[in-house]
Amino acid sequence: MVAISSSTADSESPNENRESYRLCENTPPFSLSTWEDWKKYLKKATRRITVVQQPLERFARSFRKICVQDQKCYDCKDNVACFMRKLLKDHEKLAEGLEGTVRTFLTDNFSPQTWNCHLHRDLHNVKILKLGGNGPEKLEFARNLNVVLNEQGVPPELQKIVEKEVMKIPLKLSDEEKKIMETVKRDEDLWRLFRYLYEHDFTVFGYKL
Repeated sequence: MVAISSSTADSESPNENRESYRLCENTPPFSLSTWEDWKKYLKKATRRITVVQQPLERFARSFRKICVQDQKCYDCKDNVACFMRKLLKDHEKLAEGLEGTVRTFLTDNFSPQTWNCHLHRDLHNVKILKLGGNGPEKLEFARNLNVVLNEQGVPPELQKIVEKEVMKIPLKLSDEEKKIMETVKRDEDLWRLFRYLYEHDFTVFGYKL
């Protein structure tokens, strides 16, 4: 979630902080987790936007980085089916309140995007911006973002900087990530499990299954 309430901007480049993608992650309201705390900061002039990715592409990118490269996925290594089943069990516990409201490292990184940013409470007041991996998709995202920035009084020269930085974001799907996507869609049982967890994201954000 990004909240834009004025024309102020930080001089730090978004691409200098790729680990978190949050230039203000330790600053309220970005550091607040409860809806009650969030409401204290929301004003009529505040524009809230949420950046989303195509759910299967997002899963493939995260799986390659966290599971294949870092090997932090339930000892499943590169076994997508093994990981998906264990991930679903953790999410079911979280959804039923059996694990409280605190997510694990994996549920935090792999939870449906509709579970974030209090979207279940206030979706109609949030601008959804889709960020894709290829050049045209990133350019469309940058231009849509600049529409919001312009409405909030951000100077044109800063909008150009934002667009330039967006185009540098390394989101192009690798061959390995494409194979992960194919693995999920090709296996009927695995595709069913994937849809069970992420189908709401496709529906809410307007992506085709």
